[in-house]
Amino acid sequence: MENLQTLQNKASKIILDQHRQSSATEALDSLGWKPLHLRRRFHRCTTIFKCLHGFIDFDFYFVRNSSIHNYDTRSRDDFHLPLIRTNWGKQRFIYQCVVDWNSLSQDTREIPFLSHFKSKLKLKF
Repeated sequence: MENLQTLQNKASKIILDQHRQSSATEALDSLGWKPLHLRRRFHRCTTIFKCLHGFIDFDFYFVRNSSIHNYDTRSRDDFHLPLIRTNWGKQRFIYQCVVDWNSLSQDTREIPFLSHFKSKLKLKF
């Protein structure tokens, strides 16, 4: 993933005809490109939104914390993260989706329309 980000940084500098040591962040901003880790996070959050609202015919078997225990906690409406013992497990798509979804605010998660959800996410990322 780092190699892809490096390639995107170099491409943005070539397109803008900037020097190799110039800032990649400024080049990406001037082109309106987002860093790849933010783009991946955006797409993971929209995938969960589509799954929860029935736009995708696939069940990821999400389990909410409220179905595991009855305690009134702040993370009651979050999805339960499975126990992961290796770093490889933390790189799995479902795990990353749940981490990204749980990091969203409650207001963002409760938006009913996909277009509104995407526009709110674009402001955050």
